[in-house]
Amino acid sequence: MEITPTTLFLRQAANAATLGAVYALIAVGYTMVYGIAQLINFAHGEIYMLGAFLGILFIGAGMSFPVAMLLSMASCAAVGVAVDRVAYRPLRSSPRLAPLITAIAVSLILQNVAMLVWGAEQRPFPDLRPEVEYAMPQAASADSNGEWVAGRRWLEAFDAALRNRIAAGVERRSAGTPVLPEATLRLLAENGELVGLRVSFASGTKIAASRPTLQAASQEACRVVGIPARPGIIAESRLVHWLEAPAFSVLRAVVTWKVVLIWVITSVMMLVLELIVLKTRLGRAMRACALDRTTAALMGVNVNAVIACAFAIGSAMAAVAGLLYGLYLGSGIYFRMGTYAGVVAFAAAVLGGIGNLRGAMLGGLLLGIVQVFTKAYVTDWLGIDSSYDIAFAFLVLILVILVRPSGLLGTPGAERA
Repeated sequence: MEITPTTLFLRQAANAATLGAVYALIAVGYTMVYGIAQLINFAHGEIYMLGAFLGILFIGAGMSFPVAMLLSMASCAAVGVAVDRVAYRPLRSSPRLAPLITAIAVSLILQNVAMLVWGAEQRPFPDLRPEVEYAMPQAASADSNGEWVAGRRWLEAFDAALRNRIAAGVERRSAGTPVLPEATLRLLAENGELVGLRVSFASGTKIAASRPTLQAASQEACRVVGIPARPGIIAESRLVHWLEAPAFSVLRAVVTWKVVLIWVITSVMMLVLELIVLKTRLGRAMRACALDRTTAALMGVNVNAVIACAFAIGSAMAAVAGLLYGLYLGSGIYFRMGTYAGVVAFAAAVLGGIGNLRGAMLGGLLLGIVQVFTKAYVTDWLGIDSSYDIAFAFLVLILVILVRPSGLLGTPGAERA
């Protein structure tokens, strides 16, 4: 079916809003820390990277997506506070260049730690519903009298083939992670007749990596039972998680539930952060420190605790951004993913007005829109490689800064949280 220009435009608009939401979540952390501590935390992109890795670690351990997200937020918040306590707090009174160099050093340390722990290869985002069904081979049920017997023999052979491969340890990636973990097999019957087999993996398993082994095991089961093991003899159907299902469509531009979830989570987190800053005691302390840390300390505000809270909140939001980005793409999780996203998110914070929360949100959305639509339309029109999309995003940043040096929502001569 041919895609119309309108449908393509709507699809790109959805992609732009999703990418912009991720950038906005990261940019908020930059702008909060700078607004309060006057520090550019260039290790913030690595917190985003850790959030993605920890999220897939928790999902792979069998936890649901909401639980994995909360644990990832808590873990990254703790890392953010630890980084502030170890690397930045001793340099509060130092010249600005010292904490800037320290931030770069912390960024490199976190990258290398992630590489040592998870390896240098890109990792896929785990399937949230790792189940696949196989239709019973027709030859196994050709004889009505021996239908269940042949079906059970095929199931037993399939099960044995899978377990032998697992026990042999041959189904492993170079990173040492099992591609085919222990699986649960269950017969499927309709109206008293055997119709197939469901293979259920542990939560978080990437089915695509296990598919060749599953097909090989099914073919081996066919040979054991005496069925001709021809390619394609087994009909396979993957059970899709509801987040992968379409939520709605506009002019044939389909938006899945995971995209809606990203928009909802981003909007809720931004709203909650806004309420915290404007309506709570912690928020008042943050605004006081952003205006004048010395005066705030004289008024009884624990400045170090406020800055630690800013690091914790910003790191938690970056962790959510990393997890949502992995959920959206389904791949691309690796130890250097925070470098690129961190630079773009910092540019978004500057574009919106460094130190301004709403500016960070607006800047992230705008850069996401510019980047996606440049890649979809402008680079092709100019006849250049699509990887130059980020150059156009920074061109927009430069043009805005030339006209309005404080950013879109920044206040000249004032910096606030």
